Amino acid sequence: MVQLKCVGRGSGGVDEMKEFCNEAAVQWGLVCFTFGSGTFKRHKNIFVHFNGQNVGAVKRGKFNSQKSDVIDQLGSTHSDIEITSKDECTTDHFFDSLNRVFVSDSGNFSLSELKEQYMQSVVDCVGMDPLASVASLEIQIGKRPLASEMKVKGDRVLDAVREERGPFNWALYYPDPNQLKLFNAGSLSVSELKRVLPEDEVLYGLVRMGFGAGQFRRTKWVFVHWIGEKTGAVKRGKAMSVKSEMLDLLKPHNVDVQVSTPAELEIRLFIERMTKMFVVDGKNELDKEVGFGFDEFMAALAEEQRANAEFFGDCGEIDPDVEYDFKETVDAVRKTDNPINWALFVTK
Repeated sequence: MVQLKCVGRGSGGVDEMKEFCNEAAVQWGLVCFTFGSGTFKRHKNIFVHFNGQNVGAVKRGKFNSQKSDVIDQLGSTHSDIEITSKDECTTDHFFDSLNRVFVSDSGNFSLSELKEQYMQSVVDCVGMDPLASVASLEIQIGKRPLASEMKVKGDRVLDAVREERGPFNWALYYPDPNQLKLFNAGSLSVSELKRVLPEDEVLYGLVRMGFGAGQFRRTKWVFVHWIGEKTGAVKRGKAMSVKSEMLDLLKPHNVDVQVSTPAELEIRLFIERMTKMFVVDGKNELDKEVGFGFDEFMAALAEEQRANAEFFGDCGEIDPDVEYDFKETVDAVRKTDNPINWALFVTK
């Protein structure tokens, strides 16, 4: 029996799994597709054979001969799919290839409606698992400390966020323009930021969002106004009265957003929202030479992690020793009440 090692898992569906696909390797995946809600909720488990297009013939033959053994270990599924490139690891491609499987017991729902239901289920899963959005980077480099753990002062943090590739890319401050009182700051963007948000506070912050790497990198700054849902009326009003001063204090920023729930900071949704806001007065401010989507954002974020490895005392690269428990991971994907909806494996 071959031994399987989990190289990635998460709650962001197949579009998130794409980031872990290696075109120079043969990998095996398990993905749970969820449709509907309540008594009409259904789940389809899919076995994924990622037959990397850059794998040599001898190596490919060796690993492909292990497929039946791998299937036995991952368990029964509703269907399977073979893909050879990262470009095929998308929601659209899976639905196009598996449409008969997905609509077999869908009632009166069309394929496009099922796709919408699946995408909503992914958003719900991410909301259930606040660590999922930063899981990929924490797997790669280990959990990095927040500014509060490093005892970095608020003005130094703000300077770092203002830099193109500074060690901190988000910072939150209490609503006091007379002194820059730091609430916290970190290096893993809004997916990390949303984990520390208090329900009973109003905070103002600055988030740096890069898109693309190297000479193609473009950077935008977002002014974030957080209003916790349990914030009292008096505290809320007092904080709101200094917003204009905080806007001036936390420059530069391209857009200004207000959020009141962590779900609004789910990374894919947040990027989509920001992209729309970067268009001002009918003029597209986005540079046509670089995309402003999730892939470009992750490329920029990974570049930042490498650039600041010395500051945080880590290597800034993938840690080969980080490994999820195999059985626990498979069980997590198969459990209908667990937010983990995909996992990717290689044979040891």
